[in-house]
Amino acid sequence: MSTPSDDAQTTGQPAAPFSPATDHGTPTPYGNPPGAPTPPPGQPPVPGSYGPQQPRPAAERRGLAITALVLGIVALLGCWIPFLNIGSAVVGIVGVVLGIVAIVKASRGTGGGKVMAIVGTALSALAIVLSIVISVATAAFVTATVEEQSDVIEQSLQDAGVDPQDLEAIASGEATNAGGVVGFTETYTYADGLAISVSAPEEFTPGEYAVGVEGEGTPVVFEVTIENGTGAVFDPSLMYPVVASAGTESEAVYDDGIDMLPSSKVQPDKSLTYTVAYMVADPSDVQVDLEPGFLEYDTLTVTS
Repeated sequence: MSTPSDDAQTTGQPAAPFSPATDHGTPTPYGNPPGAPTPPPGQPPVPGSYGPQQPRPAAERRGLAITALVLGIVALLGCWIPFLNIGSAVVGIVGVVLGIVAIVKASRGTGGGKVMAIVGTALSALAIVLSIVISVATAAFVTATVEEQSDVIEQSLQDAGVDPQDLEAIASGEATNAGGVVGFTETYTYADGLAISVSAPEEFTPGEYAVGVEGEGTPVVFEVTIENGTGAVFDPSLMYPVVASAGTESEAVYDDGIDMLPSSKVQPDKSLTYTVAYMVADPSDVQVDLEPGFLEYDTLTVTS
């Protein structure tokens, strides 16, 4: 049996020192770590780690905090837009919930980003408050605008002779002053006491500067009489006659002495007579349609 000294003498080289750790499986730079699977013969060693993988530090686990911060910023940017800020309020609520959860985790040491979570929660809460305030202010503004416009419309209807108390009946299709059909020279009285009559058409000779006599037909003139028994001032300026003759619509004639549309209002228990002229196809076949007011009066038809 040879000894290390014998080997050294034989080869002429000093013997390597004896290392017990080498005999007990200490890994070499090119070997496998302890516990790693042994590669098949002829294959290189399998790379591996020396020990189990370490978990991420709690400070790096801040996904909830980042999400809360992003939601807070988005909610704050959108809370200024009326009507759409309802969605911003919802986003803000989610941001508050996630922010509180992130703060709790950071306080327990199981999460990170505590500062971001606090900022995100604050921004989300601010966005919720601003969304509510802006929504309330917008609703108040819209309500005030609608009421103001309603007052303007009501005043306009009153100026036109419409009784606001009759609007509900008008909207339901129930005429408060139903119209009718009468002959020329006959008087028609509406339910509110307004009485109207139209004289029989009479032919006349237009003046040199008359307008509306260029077409074919016969110029005729009517007298329209209004008797106001309504108990209120009546404005006849909207009562524009529509005349038809022999199945065709007639053109108005504008001439000296022809009133067409009166500019005077009729006081209660007073009357007003004015003249209108038209070019008609057949003076013996004439129909005049009158609508005394806007909405509350049905059409009165006067015919031959």
